[in-house]
Amino acid sequence: MTLRFPDRTGLYRALVLWFVAATFIQTGSGGSHPLLLAASFVALVLLWVIPLLLVVGVAGELYAHTVDGRA
Repeated sequence: MTLRFPDRTGLYRALVLWFVAATFIQTGSGGSHPLLLAASFVALVLLWVIPLLLVVGVAGELYAHTVDGRA
């Protein structure tokens, strides 16, 4: 009997990107340079969108399992 683990590479990449965005917001968003302001905006969007996408993905998987009858 072998254990099979689902491929969670995308999840790990999303979490790393989320931590990078959070670190950038905390440490590097104090300047007034236009590129820095744009990067701060992108980091803020990522900070909110990544958790939302992860929650929607998990909810979709749970819904698929209940519809298929594999609950």
